[in-house]
Amino acid sequence: MTTDTKQLPELLNELGVTANAVRIDHPASAPAWALDRTAAYRVTVTYNKRRTSLFFYCGYGVKGKPSAADVVYALARDYDSTAYTLQEFGDEFGWNSETVDTYRAVKRNGAKFKRLFAADDIRLSIAESEY
Repeated sequence: MTTDTKQLPELLNELGVTANAVRIDHPASAPAWALDRTAAYRVTVTYNKRRTSLFFYCGYGVKGKPSAADVVYALARDYDSTAYTLQEFGDEFGWNSETVDTYRAVKRNGAKFKRLFAADDIRLSIAESEY
């Protein structure tokens, strides 16, 4: 028996997930690494009458606004990382002057992902999709 793994854009389209990205100046809360190397966006993701907004950063080599799949993929990876303690997070991703702030941002975004996609089966479908 084979199961077809869906592509993330296709899955999000079927679920009715949308994202509206607006290019902005870097907010005061932007991490230092983002200031010189990224374009900043304020993104609102909507699903099933719920929505969340967040800052999203794309390297200058990325053309165009981030898609719903770009943002949801990043949120899902942050959600995956919320299981780490600060010590585990630093050990896994490296320690530097921004590790604590990055850890806190990952925790915030992971919580946004969980609130937006409250059903476990939807989060699992997103996690199992390909992107």
